[in-house]
Amino acid sequence: MIIRIFGCAIALVSAVLLVLSVIALIDPVGTKLADDSDPFGPPSPWYVNASMLLASILFGGIGLWIAFRTGTPSTKDDSHEGVRPNRGGRSDSGAARGD
Repeated sequence: MIIRIFGCAIALVSAVLLVLSVIALIDPVGTKLADDSDPFGPPSPWYVNASMLLASILFGGIGLWIAFRTGTPSTKDDSHEGVRPNRGGRSDSGAARGD
């Protein structure tokens, strides 16, 4: 469940970046005017905005894949399904050793 929420969050952030990169490709001068540190400087080249567009599509696809992937069937032996492995060391309470 947490992984699906994480995937949806990645997809949501990527969708916002996608919209912003499309706006930056359409109007690079207007986008540069919104830059508070240098509003009258030269706008970014088109390939910077295009790479942001491609990166947002890539990360959005990864986020959607994480969120909505279906579980693949396991190829391992499921004969011990439901049996928890002993990860803590001893399985007894220590009574057999006289503790």
